[in-house]
Amino acid sequence: MRELWFIDRHGDEIEEGITAQAAGDLLRTIEDANGDEEHRAITVCDSDGWSLEFYAESVRFDNVHTPEEIGRLRGLRHDERVSLADELIRGDFAALRSHPWESPEA
Repeated sequence: MRELWFIDRHGDEIEEGITAQAAGDLLRTIEDANGDEEHRAITVCDSDGWSLEFYAESVRFDNVHTPEEIGRLRGLRHDERVSLADELIRGDFAALRSHPWESPEA
């Protein structure tokens, strides 16, 4: 069975209540630095190694079992970020891969 969890901006794992709404709430925690630029990332992960790592200005999509990162998206609105998280939560990889991911080096 596929498991999901969040990693909050302080590195703590959250294993219950993994929903798009909960992802949206976590995403709001990184939208404002609140004087803490170092801790402005949250991650949505699954037990198959897939993850979306959200930063203040971008999101990275990758799988720890592959040698390269799928890519990055920049300049997304809050609702677009929540939609991406929801796609990973639902396991909709066709939708996730359909986005215009930039090369990690871009």
